[in-house]
Amino acid sequence: MQPFTLNDLCIVMNRLMLALLVSLMVIKNGAAQTFQAPSCSQITTGHPLLIGDSLLSHSAGLQVPVAAAYLSAQDLYHMAIKAALRKKYAMALRLFRASMGGSLRGEQKHIDASFVLSSFRELDEPETVDKVPPSRPVKINRLLSSFQDGKKASGYGLYIHVKQPIPGKRKRFKWFGTVGHSFITLIKYNQDGTLVQRTFGYYPKKHFMLEATPIIPFASSDFKNDSLHTWDESVGLFITKVQFHKIIHLSRKYARQHYHLSRRNCTDFALAVADISGLKIMQTAGQWPLGSGNDPGDTGQSLLEGKIEFESLQNAADILLIDTADSSQQTSAMIKTP
Repeated sequence: MQPFTLNDLCIVMNRLMLALLVSLMVIKNGAAQTFQAPSCSQITTGHPLLIGDSLLSHSAGLQVPVAAAYLSAQDLYHMAIKAALRKKYAMALRLFRASMGGSLRGEQKHIDASFVLSSFRELDEPETVDKVPPSRPVKINRLLSSFQDGKKASGYGLYIHVKQPIPGKRKRFKWFGTVGHSFITLIKYNQDGTLVQRTFGYYPKKHFMLEATPIIPFASSDFKNDSLHTWDESVGLFITKVQFHKIIHLSRKYARQHYHLSRRNCTDFALAVADISGLKIMQTAGQWPLGSGNDPGDTGQSLLEGKIEFESLQNAADILLIDTADSSQQTSAMIKTP
């Protein structure tokens, strides 16, 4: 008979800990089923998530069960918010789906613990705050060709982002230089675990100062890479393959048309994309000197006020809505269809 070594003792202790964790998982799963995402006025984020490294940094031989063994639905929901605020939009949607008890893959009840662990470690790293450079023009066909990577998709995601002229107010402009901006993020999740994420918006291509103003409302159009653009409100959801390709087609169509301040502006593009997804944002138009139309100030405020309807139930019924009026106050909300 071989002597009982220290390694044998470690194996026994690991198995005992695993049994304890499984028990805790059952208890936490029961609690998670009753979780409801809070309203904007009830929850603030920005505090660090507290998870013991001893639970996550396990030795070989101790198998990590599903993510719910360590994180409640509310923990995952808070991680989703934090990921979106850091512009990790693809990660945020996956964490949000997990917080609601689902995943991208069929009937699987939870996403892999390894994904949650890597997400937590990535989000736990301090964020470097740099000056955001201006968005750069990008050829829309080149941008959209990134999604043609030859890989089979497992899902698709969409965000509508809004930067208001004055956060939290239904204003069309601040002074005469700040009018806000609306833009989108498209995501393609691949079955091999990779993904393609692109954030872009519709702009006027101005050749002289008065173009795309109330005096001369039209101009040539341009798309820009808005991956670093800040926003005040953002709404994310999963979409279907058909909806994804309709948005691709719409983007190419807008690239061939002239920009018009009152009829075809950045918010018109974002709202047209939202309509394809089945998401209807109400009361998005306002008036300004010599003109009127959809604008970021009204659209962002309608998101804050929950003036959203679903025209189609083919996509996920739950959406992730995030409001960050300033860097010190970060709030979130989830809206459900009836």
